Amino acid sequence: MCARYDLLGTVLATTRVPQMQVGSRWRRCALSCENMACPSSHLWNPGEKTSAKVKRLKRSFLLDYPKNASREDATLLLDDIEAGLDNSIDAEDLKSQIRAVRRDFALDDEPMEPVTDFAAFRDAIDNLVYREINLVQAP
Repeated sequence: MCARYDLLGTVLATTRVPQMQVGSRWRRCALSCENMACPSSHLWNPGEKTSAKVKRLKRSFLLDYPKNASREDATLLLDDIEAGLDNSIDAEDLKSQIRAVRRDFALDDEPMEPVTDFAAFRDAIDNLVYREINLVQAP
């Protein structure tokens, strides 16, 4: 079992939060952990392209946090994206962009505060998703 699954169980046991209100990341984690496929198989499927993985994680994040998110939630998204990257040149470029997003939105400071300028954060995440297309279209 992973730490996220333990945290999910603790949250559900100590609060009266209906399971439907639990974010999709935690639901996926609970399903994976019950199948003993944890810790990272629920985030990265083998053979899936990096852009598809990032797009899937972004879509899930925006379903959970459509208007605003805490810096901690944003950090968890970036951690999830970074978790399955290898050491290729393309992955290193993506890691560099992720570090820039962390720095630009001060995600390491005051984790419980909301992300400042959430619309710009969404745009930055879109740039991560579509970075290959943006590189080709750049003049």
